[in-house]
Amino acid sequence: MVPNVTNHLTNRCTVRYNGGMDTLPDDPKPQIKRRTIVCPNCSQSFSTRKSYQRFCSQSCQAAYWKEKNSFDSIGRESGLPTATVGTIGELAVALDLLRRGYHVFRALSPSCPADLVAYRDGDPLKIEVRTGYLRNGKLYAVRKLNGNIDHLAISTTAGLFYEPELGT
Repeated sequence: MVPNVTNHLTNRCTVRYNGGMDTLPDDPKPQIKRRTIVCPNCSQSFSTRKSYQRFCSQSCQAAYWKEKNSFDSIGRESGLPTATVGTIGELAVALDLLRRGYHVFRALSPSCPADLVAYRDGDPLKIEVRTGYLRNGKLYAVRKLNGNIDHLAISTTAGLFYEPELGT
């Protein structure tokens, strides 16, 4: 292909290819270098030209994110319905409160403002129970509460957590 127009100001050649206009620089386009990285999933070394590639294969990428985003919860372990998992959490919190010396009352209606009311030394506490999970040492649970709740109890496979903490 022969250039048909020369631009003397920029010292670049304008060339027609298939009816279109392209500009060719004086220097050839620099080649993208290959880099060797280690796959975070399988620890295998591989070479790539893509600056954004982190995994040696799509299956390694899928396995990595599946493991990273997995978490233990009561329902996932046993395959129980969510309502059953919630009931197990409420009963676990009630048992814990009874062991701490509280008198515990459980709501009969799902539309009550609190799941449990615990009473000790004349002070009633309204407690909302939520099922949560731990991932990388961080506690995850839905913390949006309806009504005036004194404590949030979070039931996980690792144990029970109270926000704010209960007295002994």
